[in-house]
Amino acid sequence: MHYFRNITLIFLITFIFIISIDLIFGKKIFNFIFINNYILKHPVYHHDLNKNLNKKIVYNNVFEYNICTNNYGFKSSCSDKKKYLNLLIIPS
Repeated sequence: MHYFRNITLIFLITFIFIISIDLIFGKKIFNFIFINNYILKHPVYHHDLNKNLNKKIVYNNVFEYNICTNNYGFKSSCSDKKKYLNLLIIPS
């Protein structure tokens, strides 16, 4: 009978611990995993950015900033709305 009571107590304490961690840190963990999806994994180097991105990023629910990338995935100015033509003309 003591065995069943101890197991029940362990499960109850574990359940309360998991719920409290979720209530305290759940939003931060969710935002870190799912909201910041502009970073992509890369097999050679650490990470890469999405191509043609224009997005407002919230960091730690305190800082907001805009991130913009060009068609190669490099950071670029958000105010620069020019379209570049990738064409090389070689005179003969």
